[in-house]
Amino acid sequence: MLELLDYVLSRGGYEVTCASGGLEALAKLERVLPHLIVSDVMMPDLAGSDLCQRVRQTTGFELVPFVFLSARGQHFELAEGLELGADDYIPKPFDREELLARVQTALRRARAYQRAAHTDTLTELGDREHFEDRLREELYRQQRYGISSSLALVAIDVATVEAVEEQYGSAAGDILLRRVGRFLRENVRALDVPTRYSESGFIVLMPHTSRDRAVVAIERLSERLNALCIEVNGVMLPILANFGVAIVDREIADLGEMLARAQHSMMQARGEGSTGTVVWSDEHEDA
Repeated sequence: MLELLDYVLSRGGYEVTCASGGLEALAKLERVLPHLIVSDVMMPDLAGSDLCQRVRQTTGFELVPFVFLSARGQHFELAEGLELGADDYIPKPFDREELLARVQTALRRARAYQRAAHTDTLTELGDREHFEDRLREELYRQQRYGISSSLALVAIDVATVEAVEEQYGSAAGDILLRRVGRFLRENVRALDVPTRYSESGFIVLMPHTSRDRAVVAIERLSERLNALCIEVNGVMLPILANFGVAIVDREIADLGEMLARAQHSMMQARGEGSTGTVVWSDEHEDA
């Protein structure tokens, strides 16, 4: 059954990690952060319901979709597992198309839930809580799995929001912020995490990004964003933004320190002119 699951899911385009029992699965979770777990209900070393409970109690795995495989006669164990947080079940012997459809549905539902739970309605970007969750996840990956690749935090301040709202009203400010949100969605990589972090501030988390690549990417973003205008009452208003960049290429466990570096760089850029980009360096610590 395990080999068949591996074969069907692999042929369906998924990367699969197999475990022959619940205890082996828990051990592998020390090295793998799955997008979805498919588990048998009855296993010799650890029941599926117990596995589900322990997964749900593990930091970073609270929302990972969990799907049971259940044979006839396992209704009690299945009900217990569903009460503990499982998302769905598939009867055995399973149909290939049904398995793939249920897996796809569980993944889609999880993504939709995360978007709905942590989305800024004006810009349609993730909100502050979403950003901090994703940043903690990246730190968790680095610490737990020994991933040493660097990441960049990009703080963006839209300098013209306050002036636009004072002259043209809050609706004009909303138009400007919505345009910035659309710009970020369309101009960052798929793995990047653009979020609205404050009233006029945005932050982009850029995983697996070296200093040199981040500088090139941010210079391009700054040039494009600061070239945009919005139309309000027949007047074309520029979007003027400052960028502060913090590169994390060594282990930093303090989320607040990382945010402070990006914000400090952004404020320095704001102080140097109407638009600009400043990249954090260790020299800032003495400033």
